Amino acid sequence: MRSQSRQQKCYNRRAKDRVLKVGDKVLLLLTADDKLLMQRKAPFEVVERINDYRTQLPARTKIFHANLLKQYHERSTEEVTCRLQLTAAVVEYESSDSEDLCLLSDFQTETYQDVVMVMN
Repeated sequence: MRSQSRQQKCYNRRAKDRVLKVGDKVLLLLTADDKLLMQRKAPFEVVERINDYRTQLPARTKIFHANLLKQYHERSTEEVTCRLQLTAAVVEYESSDSEDLCLLSDFQTETYQDVVMVMN
């Protein structure tokens, strides 16, 4: 009896109830034979909660267990505000001699450590 209560305490520390409401968006885990091929498809809407959850798929509704569903949180456009500044230069060369033209060398002189990113 003591070991059972100890195991229950350890389990309850990490266990989380998955409670979804009608109208919530969810990710659906599609199972496959190979564990690496499993993927989540999204977002689908919860239509009804019985013991499991009835989910609206594109063509029909289907019932899924809570272990196959994960709540989907939409990103707001305010969170994804990143400005990236790119700079380029164009050099005009007026000579018709191709030998006078200084070509860039084939080997790399700069590395990723030379790049400086400025975030405004």
